[in-house]
Amino acid sequence: MAELPSPFPPDAAKDLIARAAGAAAAGNAFGFGIERIRDGAIVGWIELRREEAGEITLWLGRGFQGKGFATEALGRLIRFAFQGLGL
Repeated sequence: MAELPSPFPPDAAKDLIARAAGAAAAGNAFGFGIERIRDGAIVGWIELRREEAGEITLWLGRGFQGKGFATEALGRLIRFAFQGLGL
């Protein structure tokens, strides 16, 4: 996944979600928005691609780095990969 633009335009978000849905339906990749719980803002994106052993891509908005979002998202995605997908 290439670096996401900032600010992230709504049309680009719709395209990203549509591509992620298609990849998930095919079982090739699983992408998720990273949500700030207190207000529902999407602060980043994390994606697991089912290649040989699996590949994770993560993007966080500049103002959200270093605040635990990546740590929590990675932990949840790794559980999904092993428990949900059996990688």
